[in-house]
Amino acid sequence: MRTFAAAAATIAVVVAIGACGSGGGDNPVAFCDAITDASLGGSVTSIDLEDQDSVDAAIAELTELAELAPSDIADDAAVVSEVYIEALEALADSLPGARDDLLRDLQPRLDQAAEPAARLERYATTTCALEFEAPAEPTPTPTPLDIDA
Repeated sequence: MRTFAAAAATIAVVVAIGACGSGGGDNPVAFCDAITDASLGGSVTSIDLEDQDSVDAAIAELTELAELAPSDIADDAAVVSEVYIEALEALADSLPGARDDLLRDLQPRLDQAAEPAARLERYATTTCALEFEAPAEPTPTPTPLDIDA
């Protein structure tokens, strides 16, 4: 579950949902403002998987960001959004006790968004002047040897 929490924090700051990579907006200032607002207490930073309204609010916030994604990052935004929305919905639909296993099953899919997320993070750092506590990078899936150590 810790992995998804870290991913959710990254989403709050760098993700934007794109309509098949089309890039809904080409106003970096509006996009940066939306990312900043989301990271300072938006729905994505406080997702409660037990509360469907919370999940819906996070998805709505991400959708709003998508509409503002500049075309130069729209393809990366589309990949990241597809993967994280898929994970968010799957986790919200699962029982709390099954989420750790589900998250392990989703890890290869989450890893597919790592490079695009890193590029979005670089964009937010260079264009929006945002700083990140935890950079977007793949979280290794623990192996039995890691767990037993």
